[in-house]
Amino acid sequence: MGLREELAAAAAPPREAVEIEGVQFYVHGLTVSEQEQLSEHADGFDATYWVLERVIRDDTGARVFEDGDELVRRFDGAVVQRLSEIALRLMGMEERAKN
Repeated sequence: MGLREELAAAAAPPREAVEIEGVQFYVHGLTVSEQEQLSEHADGFDATYWVLERVIRDDTGARVFEDGDELVRRFDGAVVQRLSEIALRLMGMEERAKN
């Protein structure tokens, strides 16, 4: 593996294993490109769901939900809060996660 690939792997967004009701998955941080796109969706709940659609991943790193997946909007509020806090922390936005 060359330096370019090593750097890309080292600078990849972090991920955290999560388990809810016995279901295991990962929450990934957003890439810089995704964080820039987030500013376009910064209107409350739409932004929250937009982020969750992108950060919930399987063990291979593949997204679980497609854009606009209605299933995400049916999550329990406490689950949305927990996953949002993890995602914000992984993006280095701990202060926002506390609010």
